Formats: sequence, structure tokens, C-alpha cells
Amino acid sequence: FTCSLKLPCDVDLNSLVRNGQGSDTTVRMLKKPPRVVQTARPMEASDEEPTVADYVVVYAPRVSVRTRPRVDAPVAAFAHAGDVVRGAEVVPDWIMLAPDKWIMRRHPRFGTLLRRLDEHSAPHAPNPPHTSLSPQAVDV
Repeated sequence: FTCSLKLPCDVDLNSLVRNGQGSDTTVRMLKKPPRVVQTARPMEASDEEPTVADYVVVYAPRVSVRTRPRVDAPVAAFAHAGDVVRGAEVVPDWIMLAPDKWIMRRHPRFGTLLRRLDEHSAPHAPNPPHTSLSPQAVDV
């Protein structure tokens, strides 16, 4: 007896377990473990946790908030010039706002997009840090 099956792409063929014989045979296969892909070079290892800070958006009209620290990652939201966001720079030039929300701090072509609030005194009180960002637009 021969049977062909279409298998999902995430099946680990090395995990094949066959039970029984003949027409009573059952086959069990496990899924492959998730593949970890490094999307950017991490900061140098240190004993300290990354510092969480407030950053003001200085690039106009807006900066994209992405799902990963990559310019080709999907846009999850955006922050407008003058908005203040809170996060930590755990990848060079990218601020992690949440595990799936990243905003670029410096762009190779457009320059500084965000400025850390304690780097220079702000001439006026900034907007309070955002807890949610607008889910649209595609800019920087």
C-alpha cells in the first residue's frame, strides 16, 4: 500500500514516528522549531540593561513605527513631528517602543529622526509620551 500526502512546510521530517502496521499505521510528525532570524546587529553586550528614555520626533511630517528594526519591515503606526515616544536603543539607530514596535532614530539618508530629550533642553514642554500610535502611513 502506498499513499502520498502534502505536508505543511513547517513539518520536521526527522521527527517521523510510525505506529502500527498495514492499514492501521499512524504517522506522527512534529513541527520544526521556530527559526530565529537576527534582523540587525545588537548593541555591544554589557552588564546593564538598555536605558529607557523619552525621544522627540524631529523629522517632519512623520516617522514610521515598524514591526522590526528594519526599513523594509511592515509599518505598524507612525509618530508625527513633535510627538514624544519612550523606548530603549537596543539596536544601533533603532528605538524599541515595544517588542513589536520599533522606530528609527537616525536614517542614513535623512539624518536625525528622533532626538533624546535629555540631549538638549527643549524650548517648550513636549507632548506627553504616547501609549498608542496612529496605525497608518508609510514614510521614513
